[in-house]
Amino acid sequence: MHWDMRVNIPQNAVPYRGEVAGFLAGEHYKLITSDKVKEFIEYFSTCENLDEIISASIRKLKKNTIGL
Repeated sequence: MHWDMRVNIPQNAVPYRGEVAGFLAGEHYKLITSDKVKEFIEYFSTCENLDEIISASIRKLKKNTIGL
């Protein structure tokens, strides 16, 4: 999607690209605000033996998740 926005796509594809981008944004919002993701974050936030990359990913996810 981001690549399409940076190149010259066919003019007829612009409305469809916007529609797809809106759909994906909505799905991302539903996922990131779901109870399952909150449970995932809470569980892994308490783990002590995670490597630095996983720990940083969990912190970033927690920071960017609505409601936590």
